Amino acid sequence: MTSKVITLCFWKRPVYATAVLDALRRCDGIENYKLLIHLDGGGHPDMHYLAASVDFCERIVVKRADHLGCNDMTRIALHHGFSHSDYVIHVEEDVVLAPDALRYFEWAEQFGKDGGIFTVSGWRHPSGWLPESGKPYAPVMGGEARTEPFFTCWGWATWRDRWDEMDAHWTTGTDLSLSWDIAISGMRGTRFEVHPMISRAVNIGKLGGVHRGDSPLTYWAGSPGFTTPTVYKFHEC
Repeated sequence: MTSKVITLCFWKRPVYATAVLDALRRCDGIENYKLLIHLDGGGHPDMHYLAASVDFCERIVVKRADHLGCNDMTRIALHHGFSHSDYVIHVEEDVVLAPDALRYFEWAEQFGKDGGIFTVSGWRHPSGWLPESGKPYAPVMGGEARTEPFFTCWGWATWRDRWDEMDAHWTTGTDLSLSWDIAISGMRGTRFEVHPMISRAVNIGKLGGVHRGDSPLTYWAGSPGFTTPTVYKFHEC
């Protein structure tokens, strides 16, 4: 399978979903992707029209009549994604990607050959922009990444064999008792994720989410004036 695939889960927050789609429209290379949009049942009626309006890449919209919740919808969307590709990028209705995020994820795909790498993260905590020395941002860091012992769910990607493992151990809890991301984080073991030195994603979902809300970043790769790198590489601490 060679398709480039992004899976999305939408439900009830069209203002956030609009921002997510607007950001995807501006992503470098988006025209080469399949966008698989899954709409949970019982959501806002505008979600269907937003999904159907996507014209910047190939899109497939799957609409549920019944409400399944975040745990089940995420699993279904990822199943769909891996029926089209062996490497899938996943975002939610409140996760905005930077213009170069897809190029960053494409660069990181190569690390699937390393059994010690579990996932690729697009998001980075504000205190982790640089090595934890408190040094200020330096332009050379813009295209750099390193490995971290985390699983981060705000814009991420993984490979088929890791997905098969996740799927086999998917949470049987409800959205409130045990969310899918906590379950995946627990099964990660000692493996790492590829983590950008400057975040390629932000969470804007302050209102109406199931769990925590937004995490604003003072500076990220979608900030005005950010110099988009031409080369990505691992940071040497």
